[in-house]
Amino acid sequence: MRFRMVHENFNIVDLDRSLAFYDEALGLKEKRRKVGKDGAFILV
Repeated sequence: MRFRMVHENFNIVDLDRSLAFYDEALGLKEKRRKVGKDGAFILV
């Protein structure tokens, strides 16, 4: 069976710590960010 990942979601407690991990461990950088109008969520 073949498939392609098109969406992934992780709910985290500490965004700065998570971004640092992905940068240091995997070399991934934040590309874009969306904050909910009411501030209830942040998509990175």
